[in-house]
Amino acid sequence: MTGASENRNTNAPPLISVVVPTRDEEYYLPRLLSSLKASVAYAKTHLNQHLSYEVIVVDNRSTDQTPDIARREGCIVVPCDAKNLSVTRNRGVRATSGEIIMTIDADSEFKTGTIYDIITAMSTGKTIGGGCLIYPERLSAGIIITFLLVYAVIWFYRINVGCFFFRRTAFEEIGGFNEQLVSAEDIDFGRRLRRYGIRSSLSYAHLWKNGITTSCRKFDRFGDWYFLLRPGLVIKLLRGTSQTKANQVWYDFPHE
Repeated sequence: MTGASENRNTNAPPLISVVVPTRDEEYYLPRLLSSLKASVAYAKTHLNQHLSYEVIVVDNRSTDQTPDIARREGCIVVPCDAKNLSVTRNRGVRATSGEIIMTIDADSEFKTGTIYDIITAMSTGKTIGGGCLIYPERLSAGIIITFLLVYAVIWFYRINVGCFFFRRTAFEEIGGFNEQLVSAEDIDFGRRLRRYGIRSSLSYAHLWKNGITTSCRKFDRFGDWYFLLRPGLVIKLLRGTSQTKANQVWYDFPHE
């Protein structure tokens, strides 16, 4: 990745830092990085300005070529063995040097206009940060209903959770991601970021058009109706304190 390697050769810090938690993501990581490069190129063209960026890959117990791929693409690799996405994301953010920080999962891809929209939103000086709409890579009745129910919860709190973006000062002020939570840490972070914005007279931005596309690998493995048929599991995941359930869905989920 040209942008990531270029940043380490300049005196100025990168404008954008992208934090990517990974575990055995040798298939998805190159796709994410390619989409990021295309989205940055689009933003450069339409903003008519230089945009530098870095990518922090926080590698969580990978047994495949994920760290090697990340280094080969110019990313900074930070190890983290904790079965806790809050810990993983915090470690990645604290390894960044950018003015604007983003977090995105490795099995996602940026839409072409996403970086442009984020930079535009943050450049107003009136935005604390925000989140992007998540588009599933495929659709079915089960996936559509599951996403609608998840977004009913998210919209209740008036946040979006796909690809958070924020300034470092806001991250530090709200204490980063809550490391007491092993799941639903994104919802908790979004709520606290939005509340901090309200106290600071700054808005929480929602990217409705240009967001991210995410894989449906959990639906592919478990079934499209899996979560709808297990409300007890979903409730425990939303509470964020069940390590057993979080392991089942995230930390021990096989990435093939």
